[in-house]
Amino acid sequence: MKVTVELDERELMEFMAWREGKDKYEREENQVRREMGKSLENLATSLLNAIRPRPENPEEFEIVEQGHMSDAWDLAQDVFA
Repeated sequence: MKVTVELDERELMEFMAWREGKDKYEREENQVRREMGKSLENLATSLLNAIRPRPENPEEFEIVEQGHMSDAWDLAQDVFA
């Protein structure tokens, strides 16, 4: 498909500014998503190291490593705040 568009100079400048802003927004959004993914991965790792299921009731968990639990708590506050 071929599309031809006629723009005057002002319209072309507006379009170029919009396109540049859109590209910048998409780059920033992708960076935020990558950082969020890393934060969630770190949170999951900290939780896996901090808790384990209770032998008598596997639906409940117990804290086995307070340091990792503290890290997980801090990460959760950062991620979900």
